[in-house]
Amino acid sequence: MAATIAWYGIKYILDRKLWKFLIVMVIAYMFHNSAIVFVPFYFIPIIKFNRNTLIWILVFIFILGASGFPSLLFEAYASVTAEQARLTESMEDTGARWAY
Repeated sequence: MAATIAWYGIKYILDRKLWKFLIVMVIAYMFHNSAIVFVPFYFIPIIKFNRNTLIWILVFIFILGASGFPSLLFEAYASVTAEQARLTESMEDTGARWAY
């Protein structure tokens, strides 16, 4: 749902209407927090690429996705959030040690 709402905001990128685009992005963000990744799209300049450039960009993105690097980033993020969850859980179980 959030991606659909964010997609609706593309017309405001093309018309260069920042405030309307941001309103649409806030609505999309209310549906799902990951919609925030669409906000930088407004600041990417509108450039017409030739066919060869697009093919090279797509090949690079494919190789990057197939390399396992995105999985490595997700695993690093998961380990950090898992440690945070364990810390929060132990604080709730034992309570804060105010003497320290």
